[in-house]
Amino acid sequence: MLAIIAFLFGSFANVLIHRIPNGHSIFAPRSHCPKCGYQLKWFENIPIISYVILQGQCSKCKTNIPLSYPVVEAIVGMLGIIMLQFSTSVVEYFFYLILITIVVALGFIDYKAQRLPHALTYSAILFVIFYSSLFWNPFYAPVIAFHNLPAKLAMSATSIAYLGLAFFVVDCFTHCANLFYFKDEALKLASSALTFRSEKLIKHVTWIYILIAGLELYLAFNYPLVIFYYFNCALGLSYLINEICIDYIFASETDEEIPADGKTILGGGDASFVAMAAVILGPLHALIVFVLACYIALTQRVIDKIKEKIKKESLERRYMPLGPGLAFALIAVMMFLKASFRLI
Repeated sequence: MLAIIAFLFGSFANVLIHRIPNGHSIFAPRSHCPKCGYQLKWFENIPIISYVILQGQCSKCKTNIPLSYPVVEAIVGMLGIIMLQFSTSVVEYFFYLILITIVVALGFIDYKAQRLPHALTYSAILFVIFYSSLFWNPFYAPVIAFHNLPAKLAMSATSIAYLGLAFFVVDCFTHCANLFYFKDEALKLASSALTFRSEKLIKHVTWIYILIAGLELYLAFNYPLVIFYYFNCALGLSYLINEICIDYIFASETDEEIPADGKTILGGGDASFVAMAAVILGPLHALIVFVLACYIALTQRVIDKIKEKIKKESLERRYMPLGPGLAFALIAVMMFLKASFRLI
């Protein structure tokens, strides 16, 4: 039964992939043909099976249904079945299943639309923090700095501290990289200030990053780690309030933080994804996820260069999304950790 539910989550992942980038509701209307508007009956909406029975076509207008639909359903379904083997309870299984659904949807959205919607990354961050306040995060324990707090509160505080640390490190990396990447001063500022959106702060954003980075290092090496983690917890709370609550919930979505020329070192969606990985797996494993994703993107670039040499012509230059690599790496690291825990 739980295995079947995994494929149903795959069907829901398709809803996220095709509706969220277009700003459509994921709850209404019912599943329908995007061309003729025909609303699918329940037996036409069975994951994978309906695609085979309908021969990949709408039953009314005969428009071809993209192959990505059954592919997404199969990926989420199979990953769900695998994670079922590692789950210690039904609640933990659904925790994995929800995260897998969101991560797979993010990977496909970035591949198709070159964007990582904050609606999904921020929802995953809030979901993990909420889950940690009720249950135990299966990937890491509360840091010793919060040992005086109640267990569930210590778990939530740890997640928020990891969020603050990851968001700052990614923001700082993006800003420093863009300083060297862009020649135009306006593009440097527009693509770097992921945290500090005030115009007055943007002009001094480099010094703000230096100040906070220096404070982070000073606290890490000169005071007990409890001060360091409490500082990052405060930083994480500021991100929750500023980035998620104020900037997203009460304002318009601004996940396309790519300059006018379509190039950037790391977009706002990528930064949010890495922060999400840190909340799920912890900062060190999030770093592994980021490095693996960079290797995947680099491998794709090398393959494109080889194709150019073989064909002796330049391939069409295309923006290389990092999201698919991040999604693959996050799921791979997640499964590796669960398999390792089981062996132990």
